[in-house]
Order: sequence, then structure tokens, then C-alpha cells
Amino acid sequence: MRVQQLSPTAEEKLFSKLGNWLPVQKPGEDILQNFVNQYQHTFSYRILIDSRSIQKTWERCIQKVLQYVEVGKASNEIDAIENCLKDIAGARLIVLFPSDREVAVRRFRAYVVRQGTEPPIGLPSFQLDGDQEVKNYESGYKAIHQGILLRIDNKAWFPFEIQFMNVMQHMWDKIQGPLYREPSRYPPMLQRRVRLLSKTCEQICNKTDQVLTDMVRYRRKNR
Repeated sequence: MRVQQLSPTAEEKLFSKLGNWLPVQKPGEDILQNFVNQYQHTFSYRILIDSRSIQKTWERCIQKVLQYVEVGKASNEIDAIENCLKDIAGARLIVLFPSDREVAVRRFRAYVVRQGTEPPIGLPSFQLDGDQEVKNYESGYKAIHQGILLRIDNKAWFPFEIQFMNVMQHMWDKIQGPLYREPSRYPPMLQRRVRLLSKTCEQICNKTDQVLTDMVRYRRKNR
């Protein structure tokens, strides 16, 4: 497989950016854990945090930079590094049911607005980084992304991305991730099977939400 390369100037810029963001990962995870500690009681099951699933290798960062340029999201490699590459630091919040993603995002946004300017002891200042984004890719990847900005040692604000998924979407991402990153390594027949499995997973998620909605309706009706 051919190793993709950046220009020397872009490579230096990316190396500098990765170095600046390294101190952000642990405080970002601590903020997310503090949110879970405060809101865990509002869910009937244990919420999970996974940070390893979205950590980017050097090669993956290069690949994303080149993709941003190729699809027109950035005018050049430097533009892509400075303005598009925001998900180097981040974590994943995993809930059980599909509809709980929206609930978790709504509560998390309220938590950031309420506590970001006067954070709990040991946490840096933080704020929302734009609106939530619903990701629904043809590859089968589905999640809600919400970015926050952290201020470390009173320096510049650094991005930290949270991906909100239910357990089936998390499982699916583990299956399709390698295929999405390196599609040329897998035959078309296997790619078709993966896409078919994606649609099956989506149908299960939708039917699960329908059943849960009906259960709530009947509980209220028969009080």
C-alpha cells in the first residue's frame, strides 16, 4: 500500500498541531467523565466512555488532511490542518438505546453552558464549539458529534470532539472502520456484504426505538 505524504511545510504544521493538542486529551476525558458522574442517575443503565476508538495515528491524520483537500473542504493542506482537522483529541459516549443519543447530547450541551465558565475543581474552562452534527455516512457510520473547546493553562482554545453513539452503532463502527479507512484492501463482494449489514443494523435501531416508544405510551395509558 502506498504511503501518502504531505508537503514538508504541511508536515511540520501537522506535527506542531499534534504536539499542541496532546495535553488536551486527558482534560477532555475528565470533563466528559464529570458530566457522566452528574447525569448517570438519569439513565437506567451505565453509560460508557471510550477514547481509544477515535484516537488518530499520524498516518490517519495525513489521510484526513488529503481527503479534505480532495473533496474541496480545504483549499490546500495548510488550510485543512488549520481549519478542518478538529477530531485529533476526543472521546466517545456510548448509550444503550438509539433515542438516548439525542437525550445525552441535549443534557451535555446544557452541562457545558452551565459549568464551562466556572468549571469544577481540577478541570479547565470549556465551551461549546458550534452546533451538534448528525453524521450519517453511506459507509454505515452513524453518530452525533458535538465539539467543545478547552482552555489549557490560559492559552489558546483547543478542540475536543465527543461522538455520541448507541451500542449497536459503536459495534458497527468497529466492523466497518478498517474498510472505510483502506477500502482498496477488501474485495467488492465483502464491501457489499458490509453495506447490507449496515442497513440491517439501522433497521434494528429503528425498530428498537419504535418498541420503546410504544412501551412508554402503554405505560402512561395504563397508569
